[in-house]
Amino acid sequence: MLSTAFGRPSAQSSQFQDSYAFLNNFYHFDERVRDPDFTVSSFEEIWQEIPHHYLKAANLVAIPKFMGEHLAVEDLLNLADRRRFIQVMVKNLPCWEDRALVTTLDGTMGVLDLISARKSFARMGIMLSPEFKKIWEEKVVSAMGRCELDADTLGSVLCCYAGDAEIPSPHVGVAFKKNTRFLVNTGEFLRLPHIVNAMRSCAILNACGEKTFTPHIAHTLFAGFPVERLKNPFLLTKLQQSCLWFDMPFNNDAALDELSISRMERELRSVFHEAGYPYMERAIKGFDHRVDLTFRGAQNKNTMVEIDGPQHFVFARDPQTGECIMAGLNGATVFQSALITKMAVNAVLLRLPFRLVDTILHHTTQVKQNFVEFVMESGRVFSPGSYFVNNARDRGYVVEPLVPAAA
Repeated sequence: MLSTAFGRPSAQSSQFQDSYAFLNNFYHFDERVRDPDFTVSSFEEIWQEIPHHYLKAANLVAIPKFMGEHLAVEDLLNLADRRRFIQVMVKNLPCWEDRALVTTLDGTMGVLDLISARKSFARMGIMLSPEFKKIWEEKVVSAMGRCELDADTLGSVLCCYAGDAEIPSPHVGVAFKKNTRFLVNTGEFLRLPHIVNAMRSCAILNACGEKTFTPHIAHTLFAGFPVERLKNPFLLTKLQQSCLWFDMPFNNDAALDELSISRMERELRSVFHEAGYPYMERAIKGFDHRVDLTFRGAQNKNTMVEIDGPQHFVFARDPQTGECIMAGLNGATVFQSALITKMAVNAVLLRLPFRLVDTILHHTTQVKQNFVEFVMESGRVFSPGSYFVNNARDRGYVVEPLVPAAA
């Protein structure tokens, strides 16, 4: 029997006859997924009890959707539990993909289910295998070629690529151009949140390097956008950022919310303060964002530091070891970096993965001092733009250019 708060019968029990009913109850147990008794161990145990060969298409969509909503509740999980959730999902990806392929081939899992599932994985920051994404893309392009996808679904396809920071294949771009008329019909088909999300996805993909269809879609969507009907501050901020990226006129008067300060940020502040480098005001003029740490440099060339937790990355399964690995920054973070370098002229932005920062904070005073000197020297010698500091090696760091400074 399951020893969780769900009180569900074991998969081996005679009562467990229909996995759809089981997972349907599992998914709807708490729509806000705020049950304090739901833990990573609960999910691991439930997953192990499910007869995977029996999963139906509805189950395969429900599992990532539930977990995506669960992970979206930021105050529900601590950092360690959030990482474990992602590791459990990534570890079981082959099982999920194999069953999804079977249900796709027998016709029970349609293209809408495939799009919904991948969107949920993207929301969790989990990247599906290249083999599965190839089949996924073939199904989606085929449906787009027959104009079978409505505007909301086309927007979801954009979100799938944007979440992974993955530029669509050229034939996907061609299909989007043919389907633009559905995306730009803002009156009948697209609801306001979907318009905003579609525009933001176009901005993310454009920042990642897609130049063939995203500017046209974004500008056309905005041309017919009823701005006066949008009242949600969160959506207004997303719309503002997309407009800033594509140089479209839009003014958001919403006040900048006070953002919480993480433990790592407080401790890293102390390290720089003790070394004699006080940080500046963090707000970026022009859009709703505060950089974790900013230091004034010579000739108004500032050095900015962002500490990236797990929510900033996409994770994938290593095909050789089966382990969960960080596959790169997600689309939202790449876009954020690009927009910062566009708005904060003549600045160097350094993005630090949480594992690196945690290592530095628990290291010796000399290592901390070396890191402080590295950051300040970077601001002096690096060209304006965005950089990812990957791994510490001896006394140095591996630095990769991320986004060139905006022209």
